Amino acid sequence: RILRRFCKLDPDEGVEELFGFLESSEKYDEAAEVLAEALENPEFKGKKKTRQQLWNDLANLSVQHPKEIVSIDVNAFIRGGIRAAKEESGDLWVSLAEYYTRSGIFERARDVYEEALKSVTTVRDFAIIFDSYSNFEEAMITSKLGSIDPNQVMLLKPESSTGTLKPRTIEKTSDLRLFFVLCSQSQKPDEEKNMDLEILVCRLERLTERRPYMLSSVILRQNPHNVHEWHKRARLYIKNEDTVGAVNAYTQAVRTVDPWKAANGKSHTLWLAFANFYENHRDLTSTRKVYEKAVVSFDKYRSSEDLAAVWCEYAEFELRHGDYQKTESLLR
Repeated sequence: RILRRFCKLDPDEGVEELFGFLESSEKYDEAAEVLAEALENPEFKGKKKTRQQLWNDLANLSVQHPKEIVSIDVNAFIRGGIRAAKEESGDLWVSLAEYYTRSGIFERARDVYEEALKSVTTVRDFAIIFDSYSNFEEAMITSKLGSIDPNQVMLLKPESSTGTLKPRTIEKTSDLRLFFVLCSQSQKPDEEKNMDLEILVCRLERLTERRPYMLSSVILRQNPHNVHEWHKRARLYIKNEDTVGAVNAYTQAVRTVDPWKAANGKSHTLWLAFANFYENHRDLTSTRKVYEKAVVSFDKYRSSEDLAAVWCEYAEFELRHGDYQKTESLLR
């Protein structure tokens, strides 16, 4: 009662004291309700902790005691903290996912991780969420395997020099898949369990494969006019022989980058790389279409020199492929 009266006199300090008292008294629902009500007020500022730290305290309390907290909508309040945090929301996203994990709602937790990776705008937040997501998927696999810990399981590896078998531990996803196969052969699990394990291992593999693409998306959300990152993104698709992805990346790049806001490179190099991509794939018709579009997109160049560079590359392309009449007309 005394602390509640103190909250009315000095809410900034009183709320923190009351929250700490209720938490230590294991009255978690009341503690969450008190702090949530205070954080709803945009003028509230803690004296010992920042609003961000208090949001984290509320999230941590919800994660640790998901079944005891019933007076507030945990999902709504943590999302409120995420909106307020903006560029420091990684920990709150992880807390929200862990809340659903501890509540046994695993698909919802996975949805939260996916949403978070598509929303964050800093590499720091991305790293926090991705690591937690990976750990979540690994834990799901471990759980399916029962009491067997994949990190402690020893696999046999042939030594190149002698051909003898030596033990090794699981260190990466491919090792985990090998372990799964060995378990399937030795323990002969039922078909349903076998399929569940296969799905979980595939999810972890797919998550690992998607990491560089998702990281690229985060960097481009920070600055969509980052020319170097657009080139890097397109090369990533090319390296993995994903021609559709590469075309989409270049198409989006030339539409998005403003030459007056371009960073880490000049915008006209995207047009040239796009055309070069088609030329390398021997699609001369599409190459010409890119050049034809590029030379009339005057608003995509910061200077006449950049436009001239595109014209010269266009002419050299026609020269390389023996269309001398076209080359001459372009140079005129």
